[in-house]
Amino acid sequence: MAGAVDVPGNLRVHGFSDDAKNRFAEFNAWIDPIATKMVIESGIPIKLIPLDITNKAPLTEDFLDRFKAKTSGEAAITIAQWWQKNLKPETGEYYNWDPLATAIALNPDIITKQKTIKITVQANRTFSQQGGDVIFGEKSDFDILNWQGHSRRSFNPYNAGRTQRSRSGQAVDVIFDADIERYQNDLIATFSSQTSNQRS
Repeated sequence: MAGAVDVPGNLRVHGFSDDAKNRFAEFNAWIDPIATKMVIESGIPIKLIPLDITNKAPLTEDFLDRFKAKTSGEAAITIAQWWQKNLKPETGEYYNWDPLATAIALNPDIITKQKTIKITVQANRTFSQQGGDVIFGEKSDFDILNWQGHSRRSFNPYNAGRTQRSRSGQAVDVIFDADIERYQNDLIATFSSQTSNQRS
């Protein structure tokens, strides 16, 4: 689960990325643009679950009410409590990012639109530090030299971690749509069956 191909990024985590100038990157890709670039351009088979699809799977009160009503057991209760806290987070929204990616990995049949496209990842760096480009902590927290003994460089604060279409990019299978209702029903059924197994 990473990237945003044809939709805006999601760097708006209060208290963590308030100063981010980047409007293109998805959070996971932004955290480590170099690692994202290495993985995407490695040539290994990739099925990318970007914001393009997870944006279609918001956490809603309707789904949470159904989940609570049809499941039970410690795991389901814990998850429901956690989701309840995230219905109205500080960012104003919450989506089924990793759960949807996991569901697709386990059951690719829920995919309804997939396309192989060429992707590149922006991981350009500059020798001059700029505001809004430090991911963790303050600039003063970082040594002047990096672990290789070279002058520490900063990522471009406006597009680091951006995953974009490019003719010169690496071919990646991108999931653009899935049967979200089936995903939700399967998730509820999974925790319902776990309850049944605990009782038997």
